[in-house]
Amino acid sequence: MTALGKPTDRLVQGMDHIEFELEHGQLVDKGGQVVADPCSWAFRALAQNGYYRRPKGYVSAEEQALRDAEQEARALLDARQKAEQAQFEAWRDGLGEEAWPRPCGARPAGPRMSGSSASGRNGANNVRTGARARDSGEGGVMQRIGIVGAGLTARS
Repeated sequence: MTALGKPTDRLVQGMDHIEFELEHGQLVDKGGQVVADPCSWAFRALAQNGYYRRPKGYVSAEEQALRDAEQEARALLDARQKAEQAQFEAWRDGLGEEAWPRPCGARPAGPRMSGSSASGRNGANNVRTGARARDSGEGGVMQRIGIVGAGLTARS
């Protein structure tokens, strides 16, 4: 091959491709006829081009190994997720009803607050005015944690 000026790096790969076509009955000439002398035909094809095209459906050993590894990794991941889900469900089923949190927005039984303090409107006004919250004794959370009482307001 080197005497003909053809690279030899793809020679083995071309032989694998020819072998695949021969095994699967796909080794045909330009007219679509089955090749009568595969050895001579393969030698001529490789000598002329230095390689042989990849046949349809061909999967190399390296590609198959990668596909197998990917499939195995997916199966392992799926098994781990199923095991974690089973552990979670076993843990969850072992909890009593009192351990379950109430849905968002659920209120304990009893009377609801009414008026402006229930809407949170005074709290918003207190943040803006600051002084009104300190003077009136209102202020809700802001005053309890010391933000309004410390003189820190939205305007400062």
